[in-house]
Amino acid sequence: MTLHFEGEAAIADADLADYGVPPVIEVSLGFQFEAIPTYNSLIAADFWQRVRADYPHVDEQPPFDAAFETFGANDGAIQQQRIEFQPIGVIQPRFLLINESGSELLQFQRDRLHLNWRGFVTKEAYPRYPTLRKRFEAVLATHRDWASAIGATVQPTQAEVVYVNRIRLIDERGEPCKLSHLFPWLGGVPGHTENGAFQFRRKLLDDANQPVARLHFTLQYGTDERGQREAQLVFLVRGRPSEPSQDNCLAMLDAGRKIIVHTFTTMTSDLAHSLWEKQ
Repeated sequence: MTLHFEGEAAIADADLADYGVPPVIEVSLGFQFEAIPTYNSLIAADFWQRVRADYPHVDEQPPFDAAFETFGANDGAIQQQRIEFQPIGVIQPRFLLINESGSELLQFQRDRLHLNWRGFVTKEAYPRYPTLRKRFEAVLATHRDWASAIGATVQPTQAEVVYVNRIRLIDERGEPCKLSHLFPWLGGVPGHTENGAFQFRRKLLDDANQPVARLHFTLQYGTDERGQREAQLVFLVRGRPSEPSQDNCLAMLDAGRKIIVHTFTTMTSDLAHSLWEKQ
């Protein structure tokens, strides 16, 4: 499958840039599915045993809420903040299954499965999308076998890919620079701002020109723990696979990754591309 922005053509593989030293520090590949009714911690432990050799360490966190991209007349409405009280039932945790170095983990709960690579933990080089996709594909096969063994049917509802980039605000001489030097679409705010954030989302259409996914973009800037200026750039593409299958989830991830790489390139400057060794 392919994804494209409204009024724009689909992105060809040949049009995607590659970077020698990309600023990416974390990548997540995942999918959401109909909650397994019989799921509990004992059943989850059986899945862990199947991947334990690669992910020997376990942590528990609160589960993610379900997230869906929906489309309608009020797509662009300003979101209103509300406080709601929900009845509390049995909370099934989100398990973090972590590899030996801490650079990679699986996030696993009753209706989600994600593979995260975390370069900020070990400072290792980004292993590249094809490598992570292959690992995630293997995990999906294990998950499929596990679900079959417990008599469950996995029905994917959403797939998502996330890229997190940590960008030092420096120029080609290593000197501090303005945000607009790396992001030319930002004219800058008069005076010195300590920190800030920019956020938007864009609808994505499939081959039949139907809305099926969105790109979520967040750019935050400020200072790091040493007081040096930096920005954090996050891209998330989430959408409905064309068919409720794991293969179609992978196709959605591939298409979403293309959108992210293309948008990353078009929104950053030639100076930034030089710093990141654009090929």
